[in-house]
Amino acid sequence: VATATEIAPNGPVTGTITTENLFDVFVFDGTAGDVVNIAMNNTSGTLDPTLYLVGPTGVAIASNDDAVVGENTNSLIANFTLPADGQYIIIATHYGGPYGGTTGTYQLTLSQLN
Repeated sequence: VATATEIAPNGPVTGTITTENLFDVFVFDGTAGDVVNIAMNNTSGTLDPTLYLVGPTGVAIASNDDAVVGENTNSLIANFTLPADGQYIIIATHYGGPYGGTTGTYQLTLSQLN
């Protein structure tokens, strides 16, 4: 987390998932009751994006592999209400964890809805 990239609301960031770089880590500060969308969209390659959201206590509190199962393999954590004040961690990766074979570039966007 010490080397994580800070992400600002509505400011998209880009990254690349490769066989050597299996995931990227981003952080943001949140307030209990904030409602957020986190979207990870493939921009090139075979990447099948997967997202994890880790709360201030260090526990994964949300994840998504396919925004719409069977139709859209991009990832979307939608309309998620943050449960506590603190620093949140977003892990951007690919489906299949360390054994997943998809790679490519992506765009990640954090949107605060309130």
